[in-house]
Amino acid sequence: MGVVTGTATITNTTFPTTNSYRRSGRKSATLRWTISMVYCAPSTDDVILVNNALPTNANAGTDINQCNISSFTLAGNVAVTGSGLWTVVTGTATITTASVRPVV
Repeated sequence: MGVVTGTATITNTTFPTTNSYRRSGRKSATLRWTISMVYCAPSTDDVILVNNALPTNANAGTDINQCNISSFTLAGNVAVTGSGLWTVVTGTATITTASVRPVV
C-alpha cells in the first residue's frame, strides 16, 4: 500500500487491514493497494480518504419568555463550518426563514 496523492501515514504498508492516519483539516489523500506476483502484471485499487471538518457546535441562544406577543426573534449562532437549520421539536410554530446557506 502506498500514498498516491495527498499526505498520510500508513502503519504497515504490507498488511491489507492496516491503519492510516491523516492530520486534521479538510483535505484528502489517495492510497493504492497493490497485489503483485512474479511474471504477472500487478493488480491495483485506490481508496480516497477525506477528512472533513466537524460542524460548528450549535447554540440556539437563551430561552425566550414574552407576554401576549406572537412573534419571536431567534438568535442561534452562525455556522462557521456546516449550515444551520431551525426545526420545530415540540408544539406548533411557523418558522419564516428556517435555514442559512451552507458554509463550505
